[in-house]
Amino acid sequence: MARKALEFLLSDEDRAQLQKIARSGLMPYRSVTRASILLLLDSGMTPKEVSLRMNVTAPVVFKWRSRYLARGVVGLEDLPRGGVPRTLALAG
Repeated sequence: MARKALEFLLSDEDRAQLQKIARSGLMPYRSVTRASILLLLDSGMTPKEVSLRMNVTAPVVFKWRSRYLARGVVGLEDLPRGGVPRTLALAG
């Protein structure tokens, strides 16, 4: 038997901010997807339903839910990557 999904509720302020991101035509696709995942969870959908609707895997849904719970809306930003940034060598 499957476990019951944990209740997930956004604050009014965070919900408004995420709705703005999700509706934006100027925000990067990944930001819109992450905001939409959280809004769907907030609407009462299960992580499995959200993963099917958003065409992502369940671990992706759990990742962004966990990051939001740990850091808030700021947690939806990409984390810095290690190493030297890539550069393009121009042929001359």
